Amino acid sequence: MKVLGTILTVFVVTLESCSLPDSSSRESSGSKISSGQLSVPENRNDPNSRQISISYAYISKTGDKNFPPIVFLQGGPGGSSLSMQNFFANSPLRRNHDIILFDARGTGRSGAYCENAGSKFLELMARDLSVEEEYEGTLEICERCKEELDANKVDLRGYNSMENASDLEALREHLGIDKWILFGGSYGTRLGLTYLREYNAAEAAIFMGLFPPEVNIYEGFVEGLDTSLEYLFSSCQSDTDCNERYPELKSSFQSAIKNLKSQPKTVSYQGEDFIINAQDALLFIHQMLYSRSTIQQVPAFIKAHGSEDIGVIVRSINSTAARLSVINAATYWSVQANEEVQFNGENSIKKELANYPALQPGPAFFASDQRILQQWHSYRSGALENERVVANTPILIVNGLFDPITPISNARNVMEYLPNATLIEFPYDGHGTFNSCFFNLIEGFVTEGYKAPESSCAENGSLNWQ
Repeated sequence: MKVLGTILTVFVVTLESCSLPDSSSRESSGSKISSGQLSVPENRNDPNSRQISISYAYISKTGDKNFPPIVFLQGGPGGSSLSMQNFFANSPLRRNHDIILFDARGTGRSGAYCENAGSKFLELMARDLSVEEEYEGTLEICERCKEELDANKVDLRGYNSMENASDLEALREHLGIDKWILFGGSYGTRLGLTYLREYNAAEAAIFMGLFPPEVNIYEGFVEGLDTSLEYLFSSCQSDTDCNERYPELKSSFQSAIKNLKSQPKTVSYQGEDFIINAQDALLFIHQMLYSRSTIQQVPAFIKAHGSEDIGVIVRSINSTAARLSVINAATYWSVQANEEVQFNGENSIKKELANYPALQPGPAFFASDQRILQQWHSYRSGALENERVVANTPILIVNGLFDPITPISNARNVMEYLPNATLIEFPYDGHGTFNSCFFNLIEGFVTEGYKAPESSCAENGSLNWQ
């Protein structure tokens, strides 16, 4: 399954005042890095549940200011935080904050299974398959993964946001932390909101690419992609350089997708043929809209399908492959099946595509995601997991206007019931906003007592169309 948009970031922490049972330490960048494991029930609703381990790292701050620690909540669901350790070890956030990273159950170092599924998805994409054939191929990957889970007696009832939030609270207690700051991206914002609903231990929260529980991800998926693309087309048209190099970009996009339906493009990727059809190209573009560095390559990607210049196409395959490799499919399917299937209309994406002929047949894998989830497991959460979270916690929300998966409308709509939230929009970014401005906003938010920070930097900048 293609990702819901992962944002990977990791920091290493030092424990000076906290005692970490069953932990190990090492030095990095002049500071000690402490890591450990926490034992939790796999299914808290089952008194006979087995115990599983949650792995974490604690990265100490380099400064002497007394600000609360930050705990990072990874996206996905299914992304690993600990894989981002080097990023966080060198982040400016570390000056004033200890940083805590943990791999949620079923991801990374916390009992991940079916870890080769991402490469199997890419193998399917490399073939010229119809949407139905792609679904059948994904179903086979699913079945093989289920066999692995059954052999290891994994209880899929325990893989959901409520259990993740309970693990997070158990980790806070384990580390002896009074209050901390939540820092979540994409699915991590849903986990963060679930935690705010259930526990009173967050002094503040920072959310990027908001995915609140009441949003039904599949019902607005196609509209989100279309809105993002229209913003791309208008942005290019209003930029003299982009418009000269890529005139009539919208028409070029529509022609490229139409042509790929009848004449897929074959490129050499890692020594093998990779056949790109319409749904593959739509997926690559969807994923390229996640970050500024790849947003500015989309016009070149569209143009490349009518030329022999395949460099940007190969780069897009690489970036999508990297994203697939960091999302654990079993965890993604399990959380989504628990929390999305029952609240979205059947075959929502397929039905929505009828109103967007230029986006047919839809991005690879997403179009059949709901059908896969229906068959993954039968456990479904109650209505609470589809309701708004009302919280008075100070929250800094940032969202890129190019974001196709957690569109800006998500963030705008929550402001009425998150009264202490501040929304800052980034006009040149997509699903992730990891840049110097973002980190300056976080610092201003915290040092100014969680008030709205000065945010003019978000409006500054440009896209370097390539």
